Amino acid sequence: MTYTITANPAFNSLEITFDGKPAQEVRDALKALKFRWHAVKKCWYGYSDENIVRAAIDGGDTWKDLDGAANAPAGKKWQSNGKSRFSGEYKHRLVDKQEEQNHVKIYWNGIKIDGGKLIKCGYSMDNNADNAPSVSIYARDYVSLPRDLFEVKNDSDIYTDYFENDHAYLTPEHPLYKYFRYAAAKAKIRELKSYIAYHEKSLASPELFTGRHDFDRKEIEQSRERLAELEKIADPGQPTAADIAEIDRQRQEAENAKQQAQHDEELRQRELYTAQRVNGQHLISREIEAHPVKECEPSVLVNWSEHPAFYDYADDSLVLSVTAAENILSALDTEQNETRETENGIGWYYKTKFTVKWTDENGEECTYTGRYDLGDGDGGFISHIRGIGTWYLTHDNYGHEKAQPDETNETVEFADYLSQFVEK
Repeated sequence: MTYTITANPAFNSLEITFDGKPAQEVRDALKALKFRWHAVKKCWYGYSDENIVRAAIDGGDTWKDLDGAANAPAGKKWQSNGKSRFSGEYKHRLVDKQEEQNHVKIYWNGIKIDGGKLIKCGYSMDNNADNAPSVSIYARDYVSLPRDLFEVKNDSDIYTDYFENDHAYLTPEHPLYKYFRYAAAKAKIRELKSYIAYHEKSLASPELFTGRHDFDRKEIEQSRERLAELEKIADPGQPTAADIAEIDRQRQEAENAKQQAQHDEELRQRELYTAQRVNGQHLISREIEAHPVKECEPSVLVNWSEHPAFYDYADDSLVLSVTAAENILSALDTEQNETRETENGIGWYYKTKFTVKWTDENGEECTYTGRYDLGDGDGGFISHIRGIGTWYLTHDNYGHEKAQPDETNETVEFADYLSQFVEK
């Protein structure tokens, strides 16, 4: 397996990318060097020496010797008993630091990533409709929130010059919830103390209007009660390496679930497609045999269709009698209308272009071309044509309602004409 090590001067760190998933022993070695997986950049990042990293990846235990020499503290002597290179005191400190991480730091006024510039944030607590435990995070000054930590939303629309800040919503299930809740509490405590001081100052000054001091006392009392509640929230410290690992685990679990759902949907669509194609072809064959095209009667040419039932027919090759077209298109339309996927009332349909050909009383060849969206529930081939004509009885070509509706039009009359050729 090949890998690439790149220096990141912005954070004075190393970033490692592999052409595949590294072996477990390699991952264990990188974790021992305090390297962490960056889910967004798809790389491992950390602050060790490059030679040590290469030795850890390439195998063997030589990297441990190099790492020990690089990190040996001043004034500490080597132990020669083979159990530990450092004194017991330093070894204990190493163990304590195994759960620490420097990638994410959360404060009352924002977030720091990899020791970089503070991402200024505002918070609110339990602001959902049910007042259920939650923390909302709002970026300030249009900076970006770290999308590798939690789901970030932003409904900006550059086409309307509408811009908003990134925001996120955390519930207790998120590994960083307790840290952000504490940060939100600290921010609110600062706000409440300032608010209380403001009203105490108002109380100490002459009453500006009747009831002002009563209002001040009430606000102070309520603010102190809230303050006391917030001050009971214990400080959880800063996120640990285990918390960051849990974020990656949850993200991977969610991605796996998403991929599984997509796979299941693909299988469902494939099965639906197969059923529509096979059953539709049987339907077409039966109708062609039962109701063949008759001389001196109108015929219906299927120019093309998105419906799988027509996939085995070349464009402009399937010619049907009016009865066959009525029965086939009506059945396919009803089936799709009943089973199609829907979202906000708008569902899937299959566009189908057709051309009706007939000879009028003067012996002239005539055509009518239309498009039937199978799945719209128009009620059948002729009902589809009549529905279009009925619409234009009351609307013009631009969709505006007519002041004086028409009594009939050519499309409605054409639907009536076709009806006489439908066999009962």
